[in-house]
This record gives sequence, C-alpha cells and structure tokens, in this order.
Amino acid sequence: MNKSCRYLFSASLLAISASAIPVTRLLAAEIATPLPAADSPTTPTATDVSMATLVAAVRARQFELAYQQALQLLADNEGDENFDVLYGTAAMETGHYADALFVYERLALMHSDNPRYRYEQARARYHNGQLDSAEAEFRLLAAMTLPQAVSQSVQQYLQQIQQSRKTPERFRPYGLLLTATGYDNNTNSATDVREVELFGGQLTAYLNNDQRARHSGYFRLHSALGLATRLQADRYMDTSLQFSRKDNYGDDDYDLDVAQLGARLIQLTTNHQFNLEAGYRYIWLSRQGYQDTIGLRLKWTGWTRSHWQPLAGLSLYSHDNRLNDEADALQPELESGIRYLTQTLQLELLLKASHDIADNQSHLARDSAGAESRLSWQVNNKLKLGLQASYRQTRYQNPPVIEPDQTRLEHLSSAGTSGQYQLLPWLQMQGQLSYFRNHSNLEVYQYNRMLIEAGLSASF
Repeated sequence: MNKSCRYLFSASLLAISASAIPVTRLLAAEIATPLPAADSPTTPTATDVSMATLVAAVRARQFELAYQQALQLLADNEGDENFDVLYGTAAMETGHYADALFVYERLALMHSDNPRYRYEQARARYHNGQLDSAEAEFRLLAAMTLPQAVSQSVQQYLQQIQQSRKTPERFRPYGLLLTATGYDNNTNSATDVREVELFGGQLTAYLNNDQRARHSGYFRLHSALGLATRLQADRYMDTSLQFSRKDNYGDDDYDLDVAQLGARLIQLTTNHQFNLEAGYRYIWLSRQGYQDTIGLRLKWTGWTRSHWQPLAGLSLYSHDNRLNDEADALQPELESGIRYLTQTLQLELLLKASHDIADNQSHLARDSAGAESRLSWQVNNKLKLGLQASYRQTRYQNPPVIEPDQTRLEHLSSAGTSGQYQLLPWLQMQGQLSYFRNHSNLEVYQYNRMLIEAGLSASF
C-alpha cells in the first residue's frame, strides 16, 4: 500500500455516546503520514479539479467540496488506492454511506491484509444499517491484534449494535411479488428421440409427440409474505408463506403450482451461526395434487478471521407422492462447503449427498451425490449479476421395469446466469437463463432443457 495514503486508526476513531455513534472527524493531528502532496494552493476551489485539490479539500476538512470533486474525478481515478481513500473519506464525512461502502469494500477486497480498510468497511456497513454484516466484520477485527484505541472502538461498535437491536420494533414483516414471462424448450423434461430400445433391445418403442420433449412460453408468478421476529439480541425467528405458479401457454399438462410454509430459528454466537429450519411444501401438477414434502434442516456457519466461512448442514425430508407410491421416501441429506463473502461478492461451493429410505422394491428410490457453486456480484448500487453451476450423479437402488438387467445411472448438469437491476427502492427488473442436461445410461431418460425468463419484482 502507498504510504502517502496511510493513516493511523485514530484518524477514524469516534467519540461514541451511549445512544449513537457520530460520523468520523479526520483531524490533521491524527494523520500518521501525510496525504499525497498538493501542488496547488492550500485553499481549494471548485475549479481546476485535480488530485491535488482533492487532497487539499480533505486536509482542510471541506468534505462536501471534497466529495463533489471526487465525483468529477471518479471516471478517471476509480480503483486507484490513493483516490479511493480520499473518496471514501469524503463520502463517509458527508453521509453518502452507500458510496463509502462501495469504495471500502473494494479496498478491503484488494488489500485484505489491511485492517484499517476492513475497519472502515465495517463502519460503512453500520451506517448503511447492515448490522449483521457489520457485526460479523467487527468480530473479525476484535480477534486481531490492534492498537488499544482501535480495539476499544471496535468493542464500542459491537456494544452499540447490540443496543440498537434492543430498541427497534420486535417484529418486522416483509413481502415479495414477482411476475415474469419466459420460454421453456422442454416443459416435461423428456427425451427428444423418436424411438428407444427396451428390454435389452428386444423391443423398440416409438414415442409420440406427447411423450417427447414439449416446448412452450410461460408466465410465472411468485409471492411471499414473512415475519422476522427478534427473540433476543442474538436469537431470531423467521416465518414465511410462499406461493408460486408456472403457467405454460401451450397447454395445461405441465402447469406447476407450489405452496410452501417455513420457519427458521437463528442463533448467533461469537464465532458461529446455527439455523434450525422446518418446512412444508405441496406441489400441484396440472392442477392435481402431486407431492407434498415435510423437511427439517440444521445448518452451521462458521465466522473466521478472513472472508471465508465454512458451512455444514444435515437435512431430513419426507416425500409423499400422490400419483405414484414408489416415489414415497424418507430422504436424509448431508452437505458441507465453504463461502467467500464480501459486501459486493459472494461465492459458495457445496458438496451434497442423499439416500432414499423407501420400499425395497421401489424402482424410484435413489442415492445421489453432487456439487453446487454459486457466484453473486454486486456490480454497483443498482446492478447485481449471478452465475451458478451444479452436477449431480444419481444411482437408482433397483433396476427399472423397462430394463430389469440394468442399474439406472444418471448425471444431471446445470449452468445458469442471472441479473437484477434496481429501478426503484422497492422495484427490480430481473432476468435469467438456465440450461440442464441429464445424461442417462437409458436413452429414454436422457434430455436437455433450457429456460429463459425476464420479469419484475416488488418487495417491502
């Protein structure tokens, strides 16, 4: 890091009262090493904006002028460490906390070994009202060896966060409504071949159009209502009710409706987060009852000194299929993985394995193992992009009726991308593209599928 933009932590320490944490005041006497030298006069003006005038404005504590100058210099200097420090300081001092957060997240990401940037990042999160992520970062800082004044400030922030959680309302309702339209080139997840060999080649079956892959445009609706409840300062409960519908334009044969009821208990400790989740889901296919599932899940997340978080989970699902008893099963599932998390970037890698406990003669009982990856990038205050990929191998426990001498084995791969743009504080435009490929040793179960979708969502 360039020494010309280094400050002591004391440059950012706050006079913390019992009720609020005021904005930082950078005093010249608190600067450990000077800001970049200014070649222009000491008193800045609004004309002839340059790095020198920006330095002079910050040194003169004319933060509003410094912020305006930084905006003019942003296009040519964004990403330069010296400029980002000045821009972030001016943004924090003038209450432009969203800008400050974006700057310090970038600095902390590029210079993860610099505790000063991580401290400012935590402060910016705090002032943006992101108490959970601010607390997580302050706890990481608290575990480091820092100057005494800094450690005291970190502890005061943590105390203030705990205090602020005691004063707001105990209950917080939330909701979401999504409408979207799209195209699905394989609504029934079926093969596109016209004929398949069965019973070891002894029989050839010819598939009609209804039995092969069918394509259609569709309309999708998703709604959710929930209530977040603070039980204690470090314990929360979240309950939600969701309903979604996918209505194909071509016909109603594979229209899908899903209703879900869920509850989640969250327990926070200094270095861990535990989630206990319970849920019920009911699925209608072509407006007929298809399957209901009851699930229970225990999930653990570890908070480390870095941006990496270990993950682990244990789930148990009970599936009751209304159309085929062979699909009924009790399904335990294990998962473990790791997450890389900053305010602008989140990467998650998971390994999963499951086993169906079902009737010994069931042709649909299966064992699965696979991996998932998800990447989310907050490009700026309005645009968010995402990528996902997954792979799952499934081995069925009993041979299928159509091939009694073979074990059914499938490999399902998927990839997708998504984007979300914030039009208004409560309104988002979003789109996604997904591709699925199921490779099977039995041709009749092999298929490709692609979905493309765009829509609007409103939330509160």
